[in-house]
Amino acid sequence: MGVLPPIDANLLRDLERQARYVGDDLAHLVGSMTSNLHAMSAVSRRCMGAYKESVDDLGVNVDESIKSMYLLIAKCESISNDMKPIYNLADQIKSIKRTLTVFEQLCK
Repeated sequence: MGVLPPIDANLLRDLERQARYVGDDLAHLVGSMTSNLHAMSAVSRRCMGAYKESVDDLGVNVDESIKSMYLLIAKCESISNDMKPIYNLADQIKSIKRTLTVFEQLCK
């Protein structure tokens, strides 16, 4: 084996200083990424909350619409039932009109 050359102390200090700078830069980068990831998570959480609220509101609105539709159908059925006497009255009016037409023809 060969003999190792002597190590320059200044070179070691420069290497240590550069390693410290790289370590500081890396710590800053990790801190910055952590901060950004927390901010992104908060935005994602708010978006999911808004989505949940909109889905919940949609469900409530659909339920209310269905109930309103059933009420409308019930009202229409009620009106239809209320109209039955009017249909009978219309038939009676038609019968009277036919009778009057017959009388008019007989009187001529």
